[in-house]
Amino acid sequence: MLRCVSRMLLVRAPVARARAERAVIAEAIAEEAKLFTKSYHSRSDSDRSSSPPKSQEMQGNHNSHERYHQRDTPNIDDELTFPFDQGAASSSSAPASSQRNRYYHNGSDDARRDDNNDSELLDDDNEHHKPEVVNSLQDFFSDVRRMRRDIGKASSRDRVLARQNLVQFWNVNIGFAMASCVRARDIGFVSFYGVTDSHLELPAHLIPSAIQLLIREADVCNALDTSVSLRYLSREVSRVLTSPKATAEDRSFIPQQLVTTLVEHGLERLQFLFVTKAIAEPEDAVHGLEFILSLCNGQPAAPALTEVLLLHAARGSAMMTSLISCFGILRASMPKLEGDVSAQICLELLRAVKRKDDKLRNPFHFVKILVTMVRLDSKYLTQPALWQYIILKACIFAPNASREHRRIIVMSIRTMLQARGLDNLLSDLAQEIQGMVPDEYDALIVGPIGSLKTKDV
Repeated sequence: MLRCVSRMLLVRAPVARARAERAVIAEAIAEEAKLFTKSYHSRSDSDRSSSPPKSQEMQGNHNSHERYHQRDTPNIDDELTFPFDQGAASSSSAPASSQRNRYYHNGSDDARRDDNNDSELLDDDNEHHKPEVVNSLQDFFSDVRRMRRDIGKASSRDRVLARQNLVQFWNVNIGFAMASCVRARDIGFVSFYGVTDSHLELPAHLIPSAIQLLIREADVCNALDTSVSLRYLSREVSRVLTSPKATAEDRSFIPQQLVTTLVEHGLERLQFLFVTKAIAEPEDAVHGLEFILSLCNGQPAAPALTEVLLLHAARGSAMMTSLISCFGILRASMPKLEGDVSAQICLELLRAVKRKDDKLRNPFHFVKILVTMVRLDSKYLTQPALWQYIILKACIFAPNASREHRRIIVMSIRTMLQARGLDNLLSDLAQEIQGMVPDEYDALIVGPIGSLKTKDV
């Protein structure tokens, strides 16, 4: 009798848990917003007193990561407060088993969405701020770091102006900074900041020398510098080659042979770091994946390396924003991967997300997970326990999501459950929709399953 009662209570548990967790998430996000500025003051605010140290051998050199403890980035992995300025940090320089003080930006989707709303960002007529001209590479890095902190502390009204100040400063000084780079680690510094914002561009005429320096210094360039530099340079190469704003002169600096050289070097270094030596970390994998997605999808070695990097990120200690980025990369890579491989990677990513469940607080992130899952064949992902977890998260996110995101959440889940013969699991989500958004109940739950139109998600 007791077991029967327990089972009955468990049936209704997801709805109650969802409501309780929504309240906790709302309270946590509100508290994080209050404490966000304070987090900056609690971290080291000192600049490096000397230039970046000379490069050392990559293997066994944990001191090569010391400089990342000095990169003053806020720990906001819990919530995407600023789409163009996300990061996370820890205070260890231990090997791959421990987290380093690192930064990763999931700019593939969020920064692009942000770019659509700030075309005024590049207005050169800003009379309120005249960019300072620096006279050392150290000053350049220190000022960029300071201005990024200014963006983080700015109100929503002042944030565009603060970001504009950073972009103008970057545009004025990036030429000098690149001319001052004599080691691949210097390029790593520039790339580290450059990937945080798609408006922090590298002029076309500076790209060839950056690629040549990265190749020349390959043997003494650590995993993070290598992967983040590959990501930034591939982004800038793609921008110059595809942007309508790029001129014929800009494109002349990037001949096909240079692109081929970058692709071959990047694939070789990623193979070395992740397969031959296995010394890179999950966040490095995400940078490498973005590089492959930008330039290498037509290469024969790309699918196998994509599989290795995605599994490396999923089975490691990648941050939630990085895992969400991996779902998007997996979705884009599915045409090149076998169905069994895609399903295995998706399942590993889902397990990683569940391990970090308390970090999954953004409805848009949940949407990106679902639109990747829905592309898999119905013979995969048939575990009832997995779908109970997905339903629970849907009960949390769907009622408070935007109308379009709510439609994608419900229709994706209905599509996948129906294809797998698990329609009976929809009852909890149906009850939650009926209680929270009754005017949409018929369209979402009772009506036919409509087109998802998720290609731009």
